[in-house]
Amino acid sequence: MIRPPFTPLLPAEKRKDLYFLLAILLWLLLPSPLRQLAIPDEGRYADVARWMMVSGDWLIPRENGLPFFHKPPLLYWMDAGLFSVFGPQAWVARLPSVMAGMVLCGGTFWFTRRRVGSALARFSTLILATSMLVFGGSQYVNHDMLVAAGIALAILCFADGLLTGRTAPIIVAYVACACALMSKGLIGVALPGLVLLPWLILTGRWRQLGHLLNPFGIGIFFLLAAPWFVLVQQKFPGFFHYFFIEQQFQRYTTGGFNNKQAWWFYIAILLVLFLPWPLLLPRLSLWKSWNEKLGRELTLLMLCWVVAVVGFFSIPQSKLIGYVLPATPAIAILLASALQGQRFGRIKQFSGPALIAVLGIILLYAIGRAGISSADDRLIVTAACAMLVIMAAVLALLQLRNDRPDVLLNSVFVAVTWALVVIVVVAFGDGKNNARDSAVKQWLEPGTELVFYRHFWYDLPFILNRTQTTAVVDDWYGVKDDSGAREQKDGAQFDADAAKRLWEEKDFRQALTSGKRMLILTMPKVRPAELGTLAPVYRGRNFNAYLINDASRKPSSGSAETSALPPAPAQ
Repeated sequence: MIRPPFTPLLPAEKRKDLYFLLAILLWLLLPSPLRQLAIPDEGRYADVARWMMVSGDWLIPRENGLPFFHKPPLLYWMDAGLFSVFGPQAWVARLPSVMAGMVLCGGTFWFTRRRVGSALARFSTLILATSMLVFGGSQYVNHDMLVAAGIALAILCFADGLLTGRTAPIIVAYVACACALMSKGLIGVALPGLVLLPWLILTGRWRQLGHLLNPFGIGIFFLLAAPWFVLVQQKFPGFFHYFFIEQQFQRYTTGGFNNKQAWWFYIAILLVLFLPWPLLLPRLSLWKSWNEKLGRELTLLMLCWVVAVVGFFSIPQSKLIGYVLPATPAIAILLASALQGQRFGRIKQFSGPALIAVLGIILLYAIGRAGISSADDRLIVTAACAMLVIMAAVLALLQLRNDRPDVLLNSVFVAVTWALVVIVVVAFGDGKNNARDSAVKQWLEPGTELVFYRHFWYDLPFILNRTQTTAVVDDWYGVKDDSGAREQKDGAQFDADAAKRLWEEKDFRQALTSGKRMLILTMPKVRPAELGTLAPVYRGRNFNAYLINDASRKPSSGSAETSALPPAPAQ
């Protein structure tokens, strides 16, 4: 039964809803300190924000001192402000994503409770928060969760304003669009339009388009979103072309970027990352269930929402998992309305235990082939995956002993268990981050030049909290592909002084003869010929460090290599 809007809630129901939302917030927040920054995205974006705080330049996002205009600055502003209070730490860098995840869940809850009722609102929000896509996105430092929250809130508020005739939700929707635009660009405006316009036509509400185009809301949108773009264009005249044409239009329409996937990629991703809920769907009568629970208008809104977002991002060849996050509220609402009140057969009752058992076995196999270097890490990750298999067996036994098992409650248990195990596996199985190699900082005395040779370790400047930029050696003239080196080369076109930190081999050789104290980082299997027989002072998991021109030691012979050796090699 659809609940009429504005029906007052009983105090007990209000408290229940409040406790539920608090539990969702803790669910999204508490796991965020459990792992270090993932490479490259988290290391890149966290350090852009840290550099904004260190440099005091809140207008121009910079990667290693070079302008970085791939995305607008909302994430960096939020992180830089939080770093100013709590310091640059991984869990602090994730707070904007946690907050955006809570906005996504809270907006879904608010709209569903307002239009249908608390029971379906809680169920929809629970499915949303326990999906690996939303849970994982809330634990990840990038722009995807911020833009998803802005887009979803805009759609929900626009729809509420159209259904009720109220203006306040329309104004909030324009604020949400501005935040989405400042998070990731033009999709913050395009996607709400792609969802709402077909819905207005299908429901016969197209005459309300005038109510949607509220002048005051549009004015607030431009007031919030336009100034940064105008100020950056004034400082760097080529910014508009680079941002809107190269990074927005060409990235969508051309195939020259990484992460190429088939057209069905997002359909498969959504089915997998919403497990176990799709396994419980009835074979028939989905349209009937949706109409009974949501009504025709809301059902059409959710379907337009899913089709528009998934279809939009399925067109380009370049696809990343987080792109489809804006569709998740509609999927959660559709799943909840299809599953609420259903009776489940014996096979579906055991689908949850079977799922986590299979996933546990797959992960155990993958761990055996992953080559995790630390024995302790291998033990922890293996134990976490083995627990999936054990818990699946226990859950199956409990359901066998119960004549009428609560399948939905068991599915919540499966989703939560699966999400937490993945967090543990990623935390201890990630061998790419450099958090355990912060000891290299002992060789970075004041005035020491840090040099990255033929590779950029995205998280190291963040981990070391560097206040100077890093010299990076590469074949910059030959860099053309979509890569980290291309990001820095692009930034060099906007700032000639900062571009001096991008060295060619000749610049590297000249620096070696300058007499300046330098700490040079290379990949473990890469050794610059210019270093001769010099031994590394530090061997990390992902790099070797070489110290040259160490003025703190007197040369025992005339060679620079001998004078550069430390008292004793580390690790």
